[in-house]
Amino acid sequence: MNYTRNDFFQELAFNSLFNVEEQVLVHQMDDYVLLDENVVCDDPVQEMMIGLNDYNRVEKNTYFKVHKGYPSPRSLYPIRLFVATENGRFITKNERTKKFELYENAAREGEEGDILLEYGKVYPSYYKSIKKSLLLLEAGHLIYNIHYVATCCEARYNVLEKDGYLLLKKVNNPNHDFQHAKLERFYHRSSIRNSGPYLHPIMSFHLIPLLDDALDFQRLTERLDSLFEQPLQKNAIQLMKLQNDGNGSFHVPDRETNVDYRQLNSIYPYINFKGVSGMYIFTIDNLVFKEEQNVTPYILAIGFLAQFYCMMYASEDNYCRPVKSFSVGDFEHLLGINGSQTTIMYSVIIGAK
Repeated sequence: MNYTRNDFFQELAFNSLFNVEEQVLVHQMDDYVLLDENVVCDDPVQEMMIGLNDYNRVEKNTYFKVHKGYPSPRSLYPIRLFVATENGRFITKNERTKKFELYENAAREGEEGDILLEYGKVYPSYYKSIKKSLLLLEAGHLIYNIHYVATCCEARYNVLEKDGYLLLKKVNNPNHDFQHAKLERFYHRSSIRNSGPYLHPIMSFHLIPLLDDALDFQRLTERLDSLFEQPLQKNAIQLMKLQNDGNGSFHVPDRETNVDYRQLNSIYPYINFKGVSGMYIFTIDNLVFKEEQNVTPYILAIGFLAQFYCMMYASEDNYCRPVKSFSVGDFEHLLGINGSQTTIMYSVIIGAK
């Protein structure tokens, strides 16, 4: 899951139609040997962590029917989550039978309670040169949920990048006196989180204000310092917001910029932006790619931050849809962003169903 500056350049080249190469992600699930297909998980924290990768909702009248507590492109959900027990053994849950399974894998690190995120399913070929960033962004969404639940039992994890997988190293032993009310609110939001309709373009409009302020984003980025071995460059990731005025004109706070919904439709034609309340856009300072060879933590961090907004707008009436496949250069030009200094990496759109 190593994302380098070369992957970044390859992604931009593909986005600009200069590159048609397909990234190859290594699928290593065959290294896991099944020992017990009906094992008992008697540790409540391990059970909670494994459960964060459960399917929690199935919908009708949509192309993408299955859902978890975090979004995945086309509901593919390629990530497998394992928790280490001991001696190279790992427990997970069978997505079909819902039974816990015990595996052995001598090629994997992990002490009791550590969490492993694996590339468990193969991405389709049409994702070409954005496969790595899509996978790491999705992992960042899931890591946010893991981090949130961990705080409810006073547990902490460090995210370590390994060869082909992510290891969330347990820092301390959890408190089994959980914050049950906080957990229940989280599970409820997870169950109703949605990315909006897919069978037809979003058309309805009910104004939803952008709920956060600058302090929310600052507090979130400060949390990231405790997740990774090395702190991220300060202010390397920035947030830009677009708010619909109710007539299809999007205002960019702190900028003398207004964007018409038709301009957004031309960049991302799969929805009608006239019916979108707002948009959060995550940018990254290009110096990161010049100064650091491995930028995996930054892509994970953007997914982590985006999941906060997905959960903040979780509602039976609202949607919060991540958006990655757009013309980066056109979008940056539209927003007056200097693409030689800053790059749009990800966004989420919010609105009412």
